[in-house]
Amino acid sequence: MFKTFFGAGLLLAALVVLVAGCGGKGPRLYSVKGSVRINGEPAKDVNVLFTPIAPQEAGATPLSPAAVTGEDGSFHLMSFKPSDGAPAGDYQVTVIYPMNRFNKHLSGIDRLRGKFANPQTSGLTAKVEPRSNDLPPFDLKADVMPLQTVVDPVKLRKKARED
Repeated sequence: MFKTFFGAGLLLAALVVLVAGCGGKGPRLYSVKGSVRINGEPAKDVNVLFTPIAPQEAGATPLSPAAVTGEDGSFHLMSFKPSDGAPAGDYQVTVIYPMNRFNKHLSGIDRLRGKFANPQTSGLTAKVEPRSNDLPPFDLKADVMPLQTVVDPVKLRKKARED
């Protein structure tokens, strides 16, 4: 059974709210570029989230840098503003492929059926070095749900329960 994803937009919104409340200096950030391929093909509009593995220092604001892939599957991580990067460290990586980024009824469905949606079980990791980073591609193998633009959300949820 595939899982629904309610959080890509919500997660990025929470990150923005968290950042908006932070004044002063933050951690040193380093440029991070990468790409996502699914079954050998570049994947557009995929949500990529980096979750730090190491515990945060006492009083430090936890950061989970994120990005959305472009036409060619590439991304540039963002912590506070577009393409500003991420703090150095080891990360677990989450990848979610929304059904349709702009349709409020379908945006909660992960076309990868939640296979890479949990940082503890995705099997994806990355290391951000204290320099500019060009990561190797995340080359995912998965059964991808076909893109659906006109679907009855009730039927779609029923089908999800049957899978």
